Amino acid sequence: MGKERKGNLFLRIVIVCILLLQVNLFDLIPENSFWDSINSNTNKYLVLIIISLALIIKLLLNGMSNSPKNTIDNSVIFFFLATLIVMLGSMWVYEQSFYTSFANGYYYLVFPLSYFLLKDYFKYQKNISFFINTVVLIGIIYSVLYILKSKYGISIVHPVAVVDLNNMLSGNGNSGFVRYQVPADYIFFSSFIYNLAVINEIKKISIPYFLIQGIFVFNLFFVGQVRTYFSITVIFIVFTVFMKLIKRSGILAPILLMLSTLSGIAIVFYLIKKLGFFEGDRISSTLVRTEAIPYYLSQAFNHKLFGIGFPDTGTHYLLIHGFSHIFNSSIFYIEDTGIFGIIGVFGLMGIIFTLWLLKGIFKDIIRNDHKFQQIGVVVLYLSLFVTLIPLNSPRVILMAFYLLSIKEFRKFSAIDRIGNF
Repeated sequence: MGKERKGNLFLRIVIVCILLLQVNLFDLIPENSFWDSINSNTNKYLVLIIISLALIIKLLLNGMSNSPKNTIDNSVIFFFLATLIVMLGSMWVYEQSFYTSFANGYYYLVFPLSYFLLKDYFKYQKNISFFINTVVLIGIIYSVLYILKSKYGISIVHPVAVVDLNNMLSGNGNSGFVRYQVPADYIFFSSFIYNLAVINEIKKISIPYFLIQGIFVFNLFFVGQVRTYFSITVIFIVFTVFMKLIKRSGILAPILLMLSTLSGIAIVFYLIKKLGFFEGDRISSTLVRTEAIPYYLSQAFNHKLFGIGFPDTGTHYLLIHGFSHIFNSSIFYIEDTGIFGIIGVFGLMGIIFTLWLLKGIFKDIIRNDHKFQQIGVVVLYLSLFVTLIPLNSPRVILMAFYLLSIKEFRKFSAIDRIGNF
């Protein structure tokens, strides 16, 4: 029992470290080239080192886990092996060093390693309690700091904190807010986890729930101005509230369900139109994606087993970024094309991983007592995959947390609710 408590404490420390690194310690560290080279929005070396060391320590202390492997577990193992194969394959086909291949694909390893490091941790209610409260608290702090920075220019964060420079230099903003896009990944994640806890009856809907979600939505709307995150967040909040009402309404459930769907869609469309998400320069990203997705899919079978792989970014710039005939420039980015970008990089192995993972997720739904509820959660999560690549460096650590939370939270439904928030 004492050994188990120590193990949980160790993993809690690891989780806190990972989450704080994900938000780059709230960007409170002064400009430092060494720090930025090991931990930033795009550099995840420090995260990989911490996860790798923690996994080694866990294996030395506890040995291999005896828990049976399910379909999702097997798909994650496959992805780990696929990443190593693509690293070695890229070294061979592009005649480059292993270091170059590793430097351009190492962050993909964060997902499978963190998944298996934390898989057993999520089996206990107290651990889930700690995780939810930590995620939400960090999300609140991060969100408020950037709201203050965006609206009032309060320089709590250091002057070179990642910002949408094109937006800033051109003086563009909405309602007086400078656009800071990077924090949106974590703020959306915080909102998603909080909704997931409520919908699984781990937490209850209360005044703090609406206040906290209001902060997250405010940030995504005014500061991040990210269409996908904002839309899914609003729809998930509406879905969560109406699912709670439906459980108490009996015969009125179908009517409430229809109202919730229509309300969520109407609110999102109204606010998106109000903000001008599909007007002027903002429509450019949509046009680019219409060219980028077919391009990356066309590269999926470049090398039989894998597609583009991990080539040197300087030497193979045109291969990585393609060419837009609309804008007459190489402006495609893998991270803007969702799961299609993964397939473009990993090719056949990317397709196998995607299908294997989806099979595991849907098998999990079939075993769920609240199938419609779980389908709603999964559809909202998978809708991210269309335009936002879930495994690029800024989001890769969150992929493990999303999967484990969706998988494990449902097992604690109707158990005594967790305190805080």
